[in-house]
Formats: sequence, C-alpha cells, structure tokens
Amino acid sequence: MLSEISVENKNEEYEIQNQINSCLRKTKSFVFNAGAGAGKTFALISAIKYLINSKHDFLNYHSRKVMCITYTNIAVKEILERLGSTEIVKVSTIHESMWRIIKDYQEELLIVHTKKIENELESLKYTLDIDNDEGNSRVFSKYRKLDNLNKEEFNEIIKQKKEIFYNNYRKDSATFRASFDDSLREFRDLLSNVSDFKKIVKIIYKIDQYNNALECIRNKEDGYKYVRYESKYNSDILHRMIFSHDTLLEYAYEVISSNDFIKQVVVDSYPYFLVDEYQDTDPCVVKIISCLNDFSNENNRDFVAGYFGDNAQNIYDSGVGDDLQSLHKDLLKIDKGFNRRSCREVVNLVSNIRNDDLKQRSIYSDSEGGSIEFYYSKCINKKEVTFNFIRKVQEELYGTLNTRINCLVLTNKLISELSGFDRLYAMFSNTDFYRNVRFDSLNTELMSRDYDKLGNVVKIIYNLVNVNLYFRSAKISVSKIFPKDVIEKASYKEILDMVSEISSVSGETLYEYLGDLFNVFNMNSNSTHYSCFKKYIFNSDISSVEDLLSYFLDELYPSSTENDVEDKMSRIIELLNIDLKEYCNWFDFITENSNDNILFHTYHGTKGREFDNVILVMQNDFGVRQRNVFSNYFHSVINEKHLVDENDLKRNNSIKNLFYVACSRSILNLRVLYLDDIEPFREGIESLFSTISYFDVE
Repeated sequence: MLSEISVENKNEEYEIQNQINSCLRKTKSFVFNAGAGAGKTFALISAIKYLINSKHDFLNYHSRKVMCITYTNIAVKEILERLGSTEIVKVSTIHESMWRIIKDYQEELLIVHTKKIENELESLKYTLDIDNDEGNSRVFSKYRKLDNLNKEEFNEIIKQKKEIFYNNYRKDSATFRASFDDSLREFRDLLSNVSDFKKIVKIIYKIDQYNNALECIRNKEDGYKYVRYESKYNSDILHRMIFSHDTLLEYAYEVISSNDFIKQVVVDSYPYFLVDEYQDTDPCVVKIISCLNDFSNENNRDFVAGYFGDNAQNIYDSGVGDDLQSLHKDLLKIDKGFNRRSCREVVNLVSNIRNDDLKQRSIYSDSEGGSIEFYYSKCINKKEVTFNFIRKVQEELYGTLNTRINCLVLTNKLISELSGFDRLYAMFSNTDFYRNVRFDSLNTELMSRDYDKLGNVVKIIYNLVNVNLYFRSAKISVSKIFPKDVIEKASYKEILDMVSEISSVSGETLYEYLGDLFNVFNMNSNSTHYSCFKKYIFNSDISSVEDLLSYFLDELYPSSTENDVEDKMSRIIELLNIDLKEYCNWFDFITENSNDNILFHTYHGTKGREFDNVILVMQNDFGVRQRNVFSNYFHSVINEKHLVDENDLKRNNSIKNLFYVACSRSILNLRVLYLDDIEPFREGIESLFSTISYFDVE
C-alpha cells in the first residue's frame, strides 16, 4: 500500500518540478501551491539542488547565494538535514534572514529607529496630556490641571526620586507615599491615588528615557551609534537601542524599500529568494521581496522569488494567506494536486474539505485501504469520554493499549486536562495579560513547541523546569544546560562544583525550588559563572525571588492598581506554588518527552507532520471567545449563504483551513470524536463523512 506510482503520474509530477526549474532558469518569479502531503518540502529541496547543480560555479565565483527562508527553527533544521552541506545556500528563519540583510546598515537603521522613538514619544505625550479616552482622562486629570511651570517642577522632582520610586513600587500605599517624605508636599493631590500616580510617573520616565535616547543619538554617544535585534525579547527596549521580533520586519521593510543601493546589494547577493510555507509569512516580508523583484526588473538584474506553500493551510492570523498575489504581482502560478502522504480515503476527505480549485488525488495506484470514522458524544465529562474513546481506537487498530497513538485536541483547556497541567493552564489563561491584552496569543505563548515563540514569563518557567529536570537526571550534559560563556571560561573543577551545588536544589513546588535556587546564587554572588548562568535562566538581571515576582506581576498583570496589587501578587505566588510535577507534565507536552502511549497535540502544533493513525477531538467552540465556530463551519458546508458577514466568512475560512490541516495529518486511519450535539448540523458532517456513530462512554 502507498508504494506503486504509475508511469503517467511519475511523468506528470516530473513535469511539475520542471516548471519550477524552468522558472529558476528563466528568472521568472513564481508561486508553487500544493496541498497537504503533496511534497512541498521535497519540491523546495529539489529546486535548491537544481540550482546547486546548474548554478554552483556561477554563484560561487560571484560570491552569491540562494536564500531560503522559513517560518520556524524546526523547519530550518528539517530543510538542512534533507539538503545536506552546501556553502552556496543560506537556510534560516524569516527573522534571522532579515536581520542578516539589514544589520550592517546601521546608518539607515538609526534613521528608522529614531523615527520609531519619535513616534512613540508623541504617542506618550498625547496619552499624558490630551487623550480623552475615558480611562486616560480620569487617570491623568490631576496632572493635566497643573500649569506648565508646576508640571516641569513635578517632572524634575520625580526624575530625582526614580530610585525611591522603584524601590518602593511594590510596597503598600501608605509606605509608598511615606517614601517621598515632604518632597511632593506641593503635589499631594497627585499622590492621593497611588495607582494613578504610578501610571503618570512611569509615562514621565518613559518620555525622559526617549528624550535622552534621542539626544544621545544626535550626539553620537557611545552605545547610541547602532541598534541591535534581540530575538529573545517579545517587546522593544527602544531607549536602549534594542528592538524585538515584530519590529524587526517593520525596520527591514523601511530600510530596504527606501534604499536602492541596499536593494541592489540584496539582489546581487541573493539572486534566488525561496520562501517555505509562504502562507504563514508576514505580509511585510512579501512586500520586501516584491520590491526587490521590482528593482531587479527595472534595472535588468537577475532575481527570482519562489514561494512554496498552500493558501488552504494558512492557520495563523499574521500570515499573508490569500493576499500573496495582491502584494507580489505577476507571479507564475504552479499547482500540484498529487498527495504522497495519505490513503485514498483520507485524500478524498481533505480534498472535499478544502473545496477549491486545487483538487487533490493520491499519486499511488495502491492507495485504497485506509479508514475514516466519525463519532460524537454528548457526555458532560469530556476528559473521561476522550480517554475511553482513545482506548477503544487503540484496541481496534492495534489490539493493545501499549502502542503510541497521536491525538489532536482542539482546545487548550481540554488538552491541558488530558496532559495533566490543567491548573497551570487555567491560571495563565486567567491572568490580565492573557485574558485581556493577548488572549489570542495564549495558544502560541504557552503551548508552542518552538521555544522562540513562548511568552516572556513562559520562557523563564521553561528554563527553570529544564534546569530542574536536567540536574535531577542521572546523566548531565554540561554543554546542553550551561551557557557557552560558562563552558568556555569556567575550569573543570568550577563546573563540577556548580553541578554539585545546583543538583542539591530541591522543592515540591516551583516556588520552593526558586527559593532554594536563589540561595545558591546568593551564596556565589561573586562568581561571574553563576551570574552568567542566572542570566541565562531568567533572560534579565533578576537577583531574587522578589525581583522575579515583580517581573511576573508586571508581565501578567500590567494594569495592577493599589487596590488589587496584593491580590494579583498572591495569584502569582499561587501560580508558582503549583506542584512541580504539573510543571513537568507541561514541559513534557512542550518537548514531546512523554513516555505515555498517547501523545497529545494542538491542531496548530502538528502542521507539517504526519502519523499513521490520528484521533481528532472536536467540539463546537474553539476556546471561550470563539463560540460555535465548528458548528457554523459544518452549517456552511451545505449552505454557504449561512454566513453573510465578511468577518464571519473570514473566520469560517480560517476554521476550515485548521480542520483541513488536522485531518490531513493522517496517513492510514482517521477517527474523529465530536464532543457536542451535532443534530443541528448533521447534514453538513454527513456531506464529508458518509457515516456518523454515537460513542457511548459506557
């Protein structure tokens, strides 16, 4: 099964690859659109190998390279493993490649960075002095009543009291007020509400930082002559000349699109620009590549942009998706409808789900023999029914419970319950940051299996659990746990001593473990090696449990007031007091390091992967804020007019793409368990799945 390919299909597939190679040969930019399991990565590797074989001497002689960019570090690793060693191809993530291109153009970056600071400065001044938003108007009303002379006096006093402000920031309101003595007696009214006072002062400090940074940039002072990108940060520190993940793409577009010399250098350095999983690529990157293509055409220079992907697999809001060809025009469209992964039954299903111009079919003559079954259950205990269903499938497919099976679960809440870290998930989802500010980011920042995509607080917790598990294990790999600076500069004895001391750290909860760990750090406070290791864990200058609590509070509860700061701090401590075993369960999920026979995945987390047998767990709602998304989708399968609002149509298309990605992971057998009543939209399900069965938990 899945081994015989007819001569006709082989020739057709060969001709599709030839179309790609022809574009590379004739310097014609293109988009290669291929469904799940079509062999997109194989086509990309084949295209690169074609360039290596046909253009190696030319590229090598002119010191030029093929640029291949992709969405994740995992994808980079896979491409490099399949490609092998070559010096004329540069494979990297989108952000790494953009930084490599622009990092040497510091003069241009300084202009862009200065403009960014100036814009942020104007925004802060507007917030402080003008913005009539109901919340801002109330918070800043007392400050706004001051005349200009009094504002200047207050600002000057506050700047002088900066250390006092931050040293007492987390203390109770009475202690905080008292810390200023009589220095603010003329401004007692501002101090009457400590929470509002802190917001005012923090903006004043930020304005001062930006003004100082602009002055230092203008004077070309040391430390302000260049800017740098920090991949480990999720937010900018503009006054320190540091910018982060999202801002990098903004800067790259500004720098490249406005400078013909830089365009020329990029086009000459990378005449072949190949993009893996184009649908997930930020529109900013597509605009950069498009402007490079336009420049090459206008100046008679060779340049090919090649996009490899599938718009039906666009499952991230930040991805360009269907808008690719509106941002990069005149791309030759090359489609591939073959599926090299799955049995005919699965291929037919996923082709019907995508329901577009790209009709998928198996490339194999012997593709029949898989199975698809759809079940539903109205049982209230979703965890219990899911485990019972998994056991049923294991026994049917394998005849035993001792064989690993892959289970894709729709909601984070259920996956956390099934994987044993439900308290951890619940507490993160209930923080102000993930409940209000970045609700849509929780899936990525807590559940991603790509470390770089985890949130700031989550990265620290990941590092702590990693350290805990490493030093509890029988075999400790020094190179994997200690940062490079420690390994290179510490003596063998110093490293052994560090291993011995850190191995002695213990605790039933993360909070207890932290207290013990900081005791070790404090006892070795004069050691640069311990300081380096501490910074490696915490990603910043955190020197005590109290510092860490304050940092977590700022990150997870950014709008804390004097009335609720104690309550919010107690929630942070409660989060850290969760049993360490639960943190380890979460870590095992993130790293796929579980010894269990059931491996759980999020739908998003399986993209690009494949499994012989897949269980798909579904329900109406995709989290708290996306109610009835799958019930609406199944309604729309038989009645497209069911959705009339443009936002609903867009959301429905996103859900369809996610469903398509999830189902297409299966090679042989797919079992779907729907955990809600399906009667209102049964007809939509039946149009995709021929039979529906009720699963009785008994």
